[in-house]
Amino acid sequence: MKLSLLILLGLILQASATTLSRSQVTELAQGLISRSPFYFSKENYETLKSAIDSAKASHDSNFLVKLGIWDSYEEIMQEVDKAKTAYTQLDEQLKQKPCEPVDLRNESLGDVRDQGSIGWCFAYQAADLVSYELGKRVSARDIAQRYHSHKGFKNAKEFIGGGNTLLAAKLALEKGVCSEEDFPSDNEEYYDVNSKLFQLEEVFVELEKIKKQWEQENGKQKKPSNSYEAFLRYYKELIAETNESEYQDPLCDSFYLIKTILPEVDLGILQEAIAKDTYDTYIKTLFASQCNTKKLSRPGLEIKVTEVGGETSPLDALKVVDKVLLSEGKAGKPVGITYPYKMITDQNFLGDSGLHAGTIVARRPGQNGRCEYLVRNTWGRTYKRGLGDEEGNVWVSDAELLANVLYYHHIQSEP
Repeated sequence: MKLSLLILLGLILQASATTLSRSQVTELAQGLISRSPFYFSKENYETLKSAIDSAKASHDSNFLVKLGIWDSYEEIMQEVDKAKTAYTQLDEQLKQKPCEPVDLRNESLGDVRDQGSIGWCFAYQAADLVSYELGKRVSARDIAQRYHSHKGFKNAKEFIGGGNTLLAAKLALEKGVCSEEDFPSDNEEYYDVNSKLFQLEEVFVELEKIKKQWEQENGKQKKPSNSYEAFLRYYKELIAETNESEYQDPLCDSFYLIKTILPEVDLGILQEAIAKDTYDTYIKTLFASQCNTKKLSRPGLEIKVTEVGGETSPLDALKVVDKVLLSEGKAGKPVGITYPYKMITDQNFLGDSGLHAGTIVARRPGQNGRCEYLVRNTWGRTYKRGLGDEEGNVWVSDAELLANVLYYHHIQSEP
């Protein structure tokens, strides 16, 4: 199998001109397939060549050939030269691309959000896009729950999972979304929302057991929801009998647990939720109680997705981004991006990792004459990758976007 080495640039980022181990060479060969010249640079060409020489010298002369990657050492260097040529051409194209500075951060976006340990980065990205469009900071939590309620879920693990930014933003604009003020996403109580949702699942499972016992003793026609007070007395008596230690009331405890993440839940809503027969309807009922009559919406807008690959090259996709950020000298709109999360954690990253979502909110000329882009992250204001980062926002090069971003999202302006 031959490898198109428009990528061996990763080698110079991950290793110096010192001798590479056999495992490093193998990892390089397997991990850099189908990469591009976006990280290559003129300055490190000699370093790259020296590293390959060292790798060849440290093993038998046929080592790389035995891996089935290249037919000969000479072929390796031919591919490196191709990568150098490709990089030179790309570098010139990027330097010719307009790069007027633009900064879209405003009051409706507010501070960088913090998703905590929950897997809702897609909803936080959607919240930023929708907030900018509506001119008011909206709730990422509300967007996430509406998305998962629409898709369906069976348990807490599915409810806290990832999702699709396009659908999440569309549902928010069409069906309505709570403001951040009415349904907070960033208060400290939310940082442990994962464990709280799992605790709520445990409460629901326990309640289901008690409801079944109630029905056996009182008949299915007499639902707990129809005789809530009687059911509650029955529940408390049962709990009191089964607790050997100091009396505890899990139902009461769960109410205060729910209030920390859903502040508008009252006992009436809790009663309605308890009557539900499945976990998803139980959770939907609780979440639906938030700002139910104060939703923000703007139906009819289209969310555009640019997928990198196929007919759309990374460079073509980036040109679309530039037009969205700044059009005819006027500030445009933020652009959501989907990418391997290590892009904003490791400046030497070239490879695969779990996916993450963020939003491009600014652009500026870099020292090399090419654009740099400010990615609004979802890990709070204190996160920094480099010295130039700003309160949770991360500056990345055009090369990093070109090499890593899989999808770009933006809300199209009204005609």
